Amino acid sequence: MRYSSFESIFRIPVWFAISNEDFAYRTWYWINLTKVIENTPVSTSGTEKKDLFRPVNIQDCITVG
Repeated sequence: MRYSSFESIFRIPVWFAISNEDFAYRTWYWINLTKVIENTPVSTSGTEKKDLFRPVNIQDCITVG
């Protein structure tokens, strides 16, 4: 994963900020990449099950709103 390499090389934490239109972009959920990698197993999607992703549990995020 490129973000993980970036984090390791430069020692700069990578954070993801998640929001959507349902919250009128007033509530944001922040999660650190390291926490995602440590706490979330890889899942697959798509017809060929080759698309990899990690579903983030909203309770693992820091809520800002």
